[in-house]
Amino acid sequence: MLKRSLFGHAQLAREGGENAQLYYYLLQEQGEFFQSYGAQIDMQQGAQWENASVRNVTTSPARMYAILEMLVKNCVTPCTLQDIILEQLNKY
Repeated sequence: MLKRSLFGHAQLAREGGENAQLYYYLLQEQGEFFQSYGAQIDMQQGAQWENASVRNVTTSPARMYAILEMLVKNCVTPCTLQDIILEQLNKY
């Protein structure tokens, strides 16, 4: 079962347009033998919504919280979520 919890919120100023609202979610998924964690970003700009998610990133909640904190701090958008997570995982 997939559980989604709001982790954080950020606002991104857009040139010549409406600011974008970014919502960051912690994804938790209970497998047969372990629990895994991932991230989802929803972005709202006016009436338009965009989102992306990456599941099963890690089995460590502390590591996922650290990644999510970095995503919020840097206002990461849905279109770059997968690349940023892969970059973070390749650091270790």
